[in-house]
Amino acid sequence: MEGTDAAMRSITRKVSEYGTTSLVATTVTASTDETLRAVEGIAGYISRQHDTDEPRADILGIHFEGPFISKERRGVHPSEWIQLPSAETLSRFLKAAAGNAEF
Repeated sequence: MEGTDAAMRSITRKVSEYGTTSLVATTVTASTDETLRAVEGIAGYISRQHDTDEPRADILGIHFEGPFISKERRGVHPSEWIQLPSAETLSRFLKAAAGNAEF
């Protein structure tokens, strides 16, 4: 959820050491603003990830793990951030993902 280039580089380098060639970055259920910040950072990283020759796994997209999930079957997701589906919030998430979203 950091969504910073440093965090994304660290993750993609580390998983590549174990043979992972690609992954889908996944958010957790958090506030809308926190999710938007993370997704914008991940989307930016995706657009720049091929600007380096350092060993790393590719990030293929962004998977949203919430906030539109069941409170009754939420697992470890914080219930205070779970919400009913909203076209407005979904639109904001999709815009922030810049074409990299998967639900």
